[in-house]
Amino acid sequence: MRDWQNDDLLISSTARETFQNAHPKAFEVLDWPELRAYFMEHEKQANKYKHFTRHSGHLAVISAFIALIGPNLLMALNLSTTWHTALGLIIFLAASLTLFLSLTQLLNGKNKKIWMASRFKTETIRRFFYQFLLQNFECAAAAMTNQEKLDELREKQQKAFSALQLEYLSNPQDCLLNMLSQNNSYHVPIWLSQKWTDKTIPKDIPEEFQENAELLLDILRQKRLDVQYTYSLKKLEGAKLSLQKKVHILKASFVFLALLLMGCVAVLGFQSAFFNPADLMPISFCIGVLSTLIVTLQMYERGCNMESEKDRMSWFNSSVDRLRSRYINTENTDEKLGILIEFEELVYQEMVHFFTYEDRIIFIAI
Repeated sequence: MRDWQNDDLLISSTARETFQNAHPKAFEVLDWPELRAYFMEHEKQANKYKHFTRHSGHLAVISAFIALIGPNLLMALNLSTTWHTALGLIIFLAASLTLFLSLTQLLNGKNKKIWMASRFKTETIRRFFYQFLLQNFECAAAAMTNQEKLDELREKQQKAFSALQLEYLSNPQDCLLNMLSQNNSYHVPIWLSQKWTDKTIPKDIPEEFQENAELLLDILRQKRLDVQYTYSLKKLEGAKLSLQKKVHILKASFVFLALLLMGCVAVLGFQSAFFNPADLMPISFCIGVLSTLIVTLQMYERGCNMESEKDRMSWFNSSVDRLRSRYINTENTDEKLGILIEFEELVYQEMVHFFTYEDRIIFIAI
């Protein structure tokens, strides 16, 4: 998902230009430069430390493979003293590196902590952006054609944005830990900006702003429901889950081959009572290599948390799809607003699941 542009927040200049051409009246309402800059600041940091965590995890798995496969090579190959010593040193270095990286991740995990805290900020900012529009829906709809209402909306934006920075995101790690500790009850406030704005979700939209409201609702559907549906679908069809299938196939193949060779060992083991035991050496070496590959793939699979990712995205995609269907099949403004509110609750639950799953990862964060 490296090519995902976060266009639901109008991050790229291309997205802003496209949106402005398509919806010139709504552009001033959805364009929020300060919030956009705040998001990008933490998005860069999240990606930076995610890559650090991922690369150290990959390195840990590779070094573990070398450390495990090395003894099999020492026993199977007739090496000179020099090469024997060199291979032994490589095994020692690989095992030491694996131990160091593992202990660093398990006991400290500084890079991962920064990554998760930064990602918590970016996803909170994304939720805040759309929750603010919902909680100030009447003002936002009017601001599309009324300068006085647009000025009022800007004042509310400044007030809410300052509160977001100074109150909720002043200590993101505490907020994140609070979320993780209460992930079964969802006591953490789903609505971020309720206490920062005077307005609540309107029950009735004035007739003069009804056309604006319908346009704004259509934009919110596109930027919120449609974008998240597409995102989750891409995640399900993405390289990570495709890799998961390949890992499963490889593991199953290696296990089958190992069992087949074990059958050969049983037969030859019986024969070795009457013939040369050295006949078992090639098969024993192959079993050792296969066992090492199976363990390495298991480490990689657990590190990437592949199964959890698939379950989470499948649940989220199907939930968003149901909300989209309900939204498309209703013409009532209040019902549409209600569905968008339900979606914010769903997004919060998905956010909790994401951080809960990632918190369990031992090595790798992808």
